[in-house]
Amino acid sequence: MGTFQMIRACRGALERSGRGAIVNYSSIAGLSGVGSSVAYAASKGAVISLTLSMARSLAPHVRVNAIAPGYVAGGLPSRVLEPEALAAVEAKYLETQPLKRLLQPDEVAALTLFLVNGPVGITGEIIRIDNGLHLNG
Repeated sequence: MGTFQMIRACRGALERSGRGAIVNYSSIAGLSGVGSSVAYAASKGAVISLTLSMARSLAPHVRVNAIAPGYVAGGLPSRVLEPEALAAVEAKYLETQPLKRLLQPDEVAALTLFLVNGPVGITGEIIRIDNGLHLNG
């Protein structure tokens, strides 16, 4: 609900700007239906659906895209798991991701800046950034 409320609150200013761009944050769980919980995956899927709907509704004045990251180093697990459990989770991702590395927050930030400042022909896209994890099916 918060994503929708924020878009609604900013819509007028974005339209008046002449170059409005929204970047929503989902997760690969929203694309695959697999995540830390059913509710989490469903909520991220809702962000994807909202992104597509809003890209249609707000065009041509505002572009709307979403980023669907995989596991990001320094995210929630690093704040709630004990060090041994966190090391096990990160080892699993390092083993299963084709690029054998952890996604860094600055990579997600760089993709966000690209979507805001980059080509104005991009709207309604869900861009996955997951070190190739999705290639494992």
